[in-house]
Parts: sequence; C-alpha cells; structure tokens
Amino acid sequence: MGRNSNKPEPKITIALIEPCIPQNTGNIARLTVATQARLLLVGNLGFSLSDKYLKRAGMDYWQYVDYSCITMDEFQAQYWSPTGISATGTATTGTATTGTATTGTATTGTATTGTAVSFLSTHATKPYTEIPHSNSHLLVFGNETHGLPSNWYDAIQSFDQGYRIPMASNCRSLNLSSSTAIITYHILGRNRFQGLA
Repeated sequence: MGRNSNKPEPKITIALIEPCIPQNTGNIARLTVATQARLLLVGNLGFSLSDKYLKRAGMDYWQYVDYSCITMDEFQAQYWSPTGISATGTATTGTATTGTATTGTATTGTATTGTAVSFLSTHATKPYTEIPHSNSHLLVFGNETHGLPSNWYDAIQSFDQGYRIPMASNCRSLNLSSSTAIITYHILGRNRFQGLA
C-alpha cells in the first residue's frame, strides 16, 4: 500500500497505535482522503482489514487511502522511540523520521525533516492548540481501550510532546475518530486549509 509517486508528500501523517474498533479506523481512513493525510496502522489491529464494518465506515474511499501497516518495532525504528535509541542504534531523542533510519541529528520533538511529533492523550496537560507550528506533522493516537502504550508516557512527557483535547470533568474521553478529526482540521486551519476546496 505505497504512495502514488505522483502525489505530493502529505503534511499530516496520522498514526493509530493498535486500533481495535474497525468503524473508527474506517472513519479515520475517510478523513485522511478528505485531508490528503497519510495513515499509519501500527502494531496488532483488533480487526481484519477486510472487516465489513471497516469497509462500510470508509465507504468507497479505500482505493484512495494512503496507508501502511507497520509493526511497533518498525514504528519505533522509523518514526519515534521512547528510549531515544532507534533499532539501528542511533539517537532519536524522541524524534520522527520520514520512514527511513533516524540520523540522530534532530532536535527534541522534531524530525530532521521538520516533522513535529505530537501524541494525543487524556493524560497530557497541554491543550492541542499548543501543538507546534510545522510544515509536517506526525499525530499519534492510542487505541480506544488502553490509549498509548504505558511505557511511552515518561518519554512523551520528557520530550514535551503530549497534548490533550479539553473537555468537561465528567467526560473521560472522546471517540477516537472524533478526536482525530478535531486535531487534523486544527492543523489544516492554521494554513487556511491550503490545497482543500
């Protein structure tokens, strides 16, 4: 499921860490088509990609979805590592890469290519409006039942990469696909929805 080489690189990549509800992933897949974003499905999925609910939620847009399925190890080697060391042994300091080996020269929280890495979590303290301005974003969302991997939280906090969506105290969380849409359109709105009709 590689990119069409004629398409421009997306400004936003949405990474779903071990999503478990197919309807949410289907909705998010449709969102990526509407926003020209890339979708990363990371780790063990709680459903099959042939699931009828996944397909129904994505409607007839799946042929246009720019997505990849990768393992947790591949994500940590190619995009972000909570240890600060990629699988290739180079320093990552909590940075993203563009899907190739990390060079270890990036500053904290940003990739060598200028990609801002942001983790969305109810455990974070900063509002999503403080996500840094960047030409490229990697937005990382945990799954519907457990959120992000628990062993990532210390690194996310130390790299200052955690953000939350403010909500009333009697609400635990928002639906994953709703949260993804809120953050994605916030980022796009900063650039006056450039490239969208």
